[in-house]
Amino acid sequence: MFLNAGQSQIPYFMGKLPDYIIITNNKDVDGKTIPLHQGKSMTQIFQDLADWKTQKGVPAVVVTVDEIKAKYQEKLYLCKIEINRV
Repeated sequence: MFLNAGQSQIPYFMGKLPDYIIITNNKDVDGKTIPLHQGKSMTQIFQDLADWKTQKGVPAVVVTVDEIKAKYQEKLYLCKIEINRV
């Protein structure tokens, strides 16, 4: 999920920026799917962590590299710059 603030599209949680953003992917650097670990993908594993952190009072979201690439058209550094401005 992304928050639209003008041109901005930063991952959000409950309508605001989360305190904790986990960036992961289900593919390795060669584009091969990472094998499941105990029946879960990397995104699912990190979502469990994000859910736990949120439950403990630290709003957290999981965003995949593919989602960032789709939103930022392969310019991952824009995401980092934008997040650092907030």
